[in-house]
Amino acid sequence: MDQGHGVAEATQTTIEQLYDSAVTESHQRFEEASPARPKSKGWRYISQTASTAAPLLAADLLAVAGAFLTALLAVSFFLPEFPLLFLGRQTAALSAIVLLVFPLFGLYPGAGLNPIVEFRQSIMAATMTFGLVVVANSTLGMWRPFEFWTLGLAWTFSLALVPLARMAARRLVCKKKWWPQPLLIIGDGPAAEGALRSYLNQPTLGLKPVGIIGSYQEHWDESGDSSKWYLGPPDDLEGLVKEHNVLWAILVMDFVSRGTINVVTSAVPNVVVLNSFDGLPSLWNRTQECLGRPGIQVQERLLLPLPRVLKRSMDLVLGIGGGLLISPLLLTFCVLIKLTSPGPIFYKQRRFGRDGEVFWMWKFRSMVSNADEVLQDYLDRHPELREEWDRDHKLKNDPRVTWLGRILRKTSLDELPQLWNVIRGDMSFVGPRPIVDNEEGRPYLEEHPEGYQQYTRVVPGITGMWQISGRNLTTYGERIRLDSYYIRNWSPWLDLYILVRTIRVVLRGEGAY
Repeated sequence: MDQGHGVAEATQTTIEQLYDSAVTESHQRFEEASPARPKSKGWRYISQTASTAAPLLAADLLAVAGAFLTALLAVSFFLPEFPLLFLGRQTAALSAIVLLVFPLFGLYPGAGLNPIVEFRQSIMAATMTFGLVVVANSTLGMWRPFEFWTLGLAWTFSLALVPLARMAARRLVCKKKWWPQPLLIIGDGPAAEGALRSYLNQPTLGLKPVGIIGSYQEHWDESGDSSKWYLGPPDDLEGLVKEHNVLWAILVMDFVSRGTINVVTSAVPNVVVLNSFDGLPSLWNRTQECLGRPGIQVQERLLLPLPRVLKRSMDLVLGIGGGLLISPLLLTFCVLIKLTSPGPIFYKQRRFGRDGEVFWMWKFRSMVSNADEVLQDYLDRHPELREEWDRDHKLKNDPRVTWLGRILRKTSLDELPQLWNVIRGDMSFVGPRPIVDNEEGRPYLEEHPEGYQQYTRVVPGITGMWQISGRNLTTYGERIRLDSYYIRNWSPWLDLYILVRTIRVVLRGEGAY
């Protein structure tokens, strides 16, 4: 028996040595390869870049011109005649400045650009565009009162129209063969497969995976989905880059050895090195040179006082102003709830907030008064739904919800009383969804202690990454991951992006029940 065990150990050791030797040899061949200059650096590179940039450039020009024309039409109601000369002159000036300014903000060709970063850059570019037109008009002495109001109103419209136009353009052309830029993934294992899935699921980014280059084909499961994407070993890089006109490469950090990056960057114009550290912020970081090596500078905005003061100021302005503006609507819902279902108008629930403190979160009551009894009786009669409740702590067809409550939930109007929580400082307009202080909140506390530690660093929000990413269609684990992403990458720009996306989600009723 001992002899057989020794033979098994020796065999396993021999296999591991052969495996390590094969991987080492493959890496050496990869590093010693001298790929020829790919065709993508010539006219094909220019052609593909122009094809990718053209729809976005057209969307920007149309959005800026549309914003200006809409503003001019609104102002022209107060003018004796429509200013055609002003329309032609300013449209030409705006178009010329768009061609100059928007590329400076890295908006073209736009492949691989994070939607949140694109949102920020497009707003900044639109602001500078209209700012330069104002400066030019003032300098040249061509300035009349109606022009000032027209350009100011046009700039306001452009803040919404430019990001929306770019989003629409991406959705329109994302499945066209000529639009996305070819992407090659270089690496092994789950990290490479994860990168592949990520880009396949986000075609609007403008990057089309052509496959994966790995060090050893036996790494790939022949029966799995990744096997059909496996292109070959690293020494096939030169031919694959030429064949697929590769413009982008994702290089998995675990795959990197000495000289690998130099080989890849000599063959592919755009290379992204995917680090192996989990938990680092992925937005707003900068590269920082140290001892001749590139590093990542991570700025913890949650520790900076100015952004936090700005966030709180926005909450107070929007909370008080919005509350006064919609007070008739709030009163109407109060009356309807009281007339259609016996019980209180509002519903309050204990939630965990910043620093783990417990507060009462307010909603319009959307359930029957004896909700707990109804739920228990329903689960007893339908045990097949117990798994759904234990997994997500929600039911798609919840028997406790009233007919008016379903409408309020579908439109998210049941959340309106949380304006009071925002004014008090218990909540923010944007943040992680507050955790329930009962059995439903235990998975967050007990199963994800690191996530809960991150959660308590910020004020919870009415809306957030979860709400714009599927809401009730996501699992509890995905909700925690989205909360973590928001906290790591928090900034006023991210808050503004989420608020804009929330409007679309609410209007379409996505993931609400």
